Amino acid sequence: MRERRSRQPIAYGGPSVEKVLGALPVLAEYCHRLDLAGIVDRACPIRADVAILTHGQVIEALVANRLTSPSPLYRVQD
Repeated sequence: MRERRSRQPIAYGGPSVEKVLGALPVLAEYCHRLDLAGIVDRACPIRADVAILTHGQVIEALVANRLTSPSPLYRVQD
């Protein structure tokens, strides 16, 4: 004969926050493993006194944009 177990109340945690990140975290890790920014920066050095970003960082941003939302960039300089 089976014993009846008493049901215990379930305690729930607070509400969670969910954010959809898409493929960007995967793409960022892939670019990091490939050392994409490092390769570009070694091939095209920058003038550190004038540049805000390195060439490698810009290329990574352009690659990420092209792979995640394949639409043309408009007003990139802004």
